[in-house]
Amino acid sequence: MSLLDEVRKEYNYSVLKKHDPQLDELIFTSSICDVYEFDSSVDSWVQKHEKGTLFFYSTKGITPFSILVLNRLGPTDFKLGITPALQSAYNREIAMAAEMQDSTIMIQKANDVYGLWLFEESDRAKLLQLIKMCIASGKCY
Repeated sequence: MSLLDEVRKEYNYSVLKKHDPQLDELIFTSSICDVYEFDSSVDSWVQKHEKGTLFFYSTKGITPFSILVLNRLGPTDFKLGITPALQSAYNREIAMAAEMQDSTIMIQKANDVYGLWLFEESDRAKLLQLIKMCIASGKCY
């Protein structure tokens, strides 16, 4: 990792820590993410007014991993906890699921379905793999 990458990671960590005090380790970032939510009442995707830098990180909280999109369009950020399947089963919750459809990462958590579109094509597969690993094993690396 270059010095610039290390400085950027430290800066991102300090900014993110202000948004989530439970932050443990910053695992992955992507510069531009659009957030969508599936509206089952009209059977279509609705673009949320949340777009910005995506952070994937581990936490010291009950939910061991989280995704946070720092919103450039308004004051509300998008945050989604990633729950491992074993923890979901223990809590008698529906297990999370993630898959790629076209160029968007679909994440289902309970009755909610979100779509994350990342501008950087190479980031899409990396993030999907991290999410799937966390759901399956509770570990991302």
